[in-house]
Amino acid sequence: MTMRLRIILGVLCLTPTFPAQATARDPSSSLADARPASRAQTAVAGQIDRYIASINSGDVEAAKMLWDDSSDITFINTTGLHKGWPAINGAVHSFFRDKFTRRDLRLVAKPTIQIFGNAAVAQFIWDFDGTMTSGKELHTRGGRESQLYVRTGQHGWRLVHAHYSLQPPPITP
Repeated sequence: MTMRLRIILGVLCLTPTFPAQATARDPSSSLADARPASRAQTAVAGQIDRYIASINSGDVEAAKMLWDDSSDITFINTTGLHKGWPAINGAVHSFFRDKFTRRDLRLVAKPTIQIFGNAAVAQFIWDFDGTMTSGKELHTRGGRESQLYVRTGQHGWRLVHAHYSLQPPPITP
């Protein structure tokens, strides 16, 4: 893990979290500090839109532009921990491009985006519908994802970590 990524993760672990959503809050909410999205939140929200578009289009080159060029970037999903662009590409981006003839990843609601200086945490819920190359239809509801971004001088906000999980089945007594 690079020193820059260690520092960012350390700061995030020590920083109290005060949600700063990318949209104004409901005025009836108990957290009534309805603030408009900052430029940083808007920029990260744009990266999330590009991330979703890259999955839906199967555009691996567009996906690669979202990620930092560090070999320490990581992605955790239902198949495991993937480190570095080649592993992330194989497990996520190329997988969706090569295994699905139709992809429809979409947000269920606007993401929550928290800015911590040159780091950002985004959290969102998604639904996915797709058709696999075998013809099998896949419908996933309530997937959860968190993404960690760093602001780079030359390239703006770049992904350094993502983690998604599926909605667990209901617990029955």
